[in-house]
Amino acid sequence: MRKPTERAALLKARDHFRTGELPLAVLRMPVAQDVRFHSHEYTELVLVTQGEGQHVTGVDTRVIRAGDVFVIHTGQAHAYRELRGLEVINILYDSPVVLPPSLALAALPGYQALFALEPLLRRRQGLDYRLSLGAADLTTACGLAEAMRGELAGRAPGYSALAGALMVQLAVFLSRCYSRVRAPEPRALMRLGRVLTSMEEHLTEPLSLAGLARTAGMSRSTLTRAFRRILRRSPIEHLIRLRLERACVRLRETDDTVTEIALAVGFNDSNYFARQFRRLMGRTPRAYRREFLQRTARTR
Repeated sequence: MRKPTERAALLKARDHFRTGELPLAVLRMPVAQDVRFHSHEYTELVLVTQGEGQHVTGVDTRVIRAGDVFVIHTGQAHAYRELRGLEVINILYDSPVVLPPSLALAALPGYQALFALEPLLRRRQGLDYRLSLGAADLTTACGLAEAMRGELAGRAPGYSALAGALMVQLAVFLSRCYSRVRAPEPRALMRLGRVLTSMEEHLTEPLSLAGLARTAGMSRSTLTRAFRRILRRSPIEHLIRLRLERACVRLRETDDTVTEIALAVGFNDSNYFARQFRRLMGRTPRAYRREFLQRTARTR
């Protein structure tokens, strides 16, 4: 556990990503000495390729070994200690840009579990499990990461598009690997991941707590406890947030009226939509659109 007096250094995105280019970098390195607590302005996907050591967060310490895969979210402080031949591939990326929701990755329960739920649990209360790849799967994952690194270093025409495509391929591959795991902890996260996937796929349709609980294979009370433990909100509150995020996109990208957008994202009552929007976004839908248009006009 981190000592209260130990401050975490913040690693800056500008040190790894070129302005105006795809925010993606691949670093393959031996970890020869202890790494002090630090956090990032970007997401980090870690592939452990050799050796072992201790991965330390603010809430727990876990041994990591060759084959382990885990994701560190923006702002998550962590460190490495007790190293024995540890080598890793760190893939640094701006998640909303490199793996945007439009790619439909959220429709993969394994993606929800590995890239969204695990990092939250690890950050808040520790997690006994992490994905561990066998030799063949680790070779495949490392091959994709190395191909990505080669594209980013070579900068041949189209390198950015190909590197981004390789990152998506790696994310899908790891998500499928996660879906094959049979251990209790990841299976529980997968069940919750299925609920998140169902929400993403049927966002505009009527969804009930009872229906979501059936999707997860849980009782309504168990599902609600799981959501509150991991996401710090109820399933219905999370559904409302997803719909509002979709509404924000339409407010920015279309000229649809507020009523049309409310209906398009799953709200039957535009007044209720406006109240929820103001509660969570701190402004009305019209004010949100107006502020966005004003910001856009100033940057032209």
